[in-house]
Amino acid sequence: MLRGLEWLAAQGHLTLQVEGDEVQLTPGGDPDPEAAALLAGQLRDLLEETGAYRSYFRRAPDPLS
Repeated sequence: MLRGLEWLAAQGHLTLQVEGDEVQLTPGGDPDPEAAALLAGQLRDLLEETGAYRSYFRRAPDPLS
């Protein structure tokens, strides 16, 4: 979740402040195209990994059966 918010901030859609467990979002911000490109790649990798994980568990046998 945080990576997606970081990408939105790098796009200039919002400002993100994280302190410990607290996250504060405010509309708008300054775009950072280089950071956005890097974060887009990281976000894509995370989404692919999540998809693979979900796909495996849909097909995996139920260990409690």
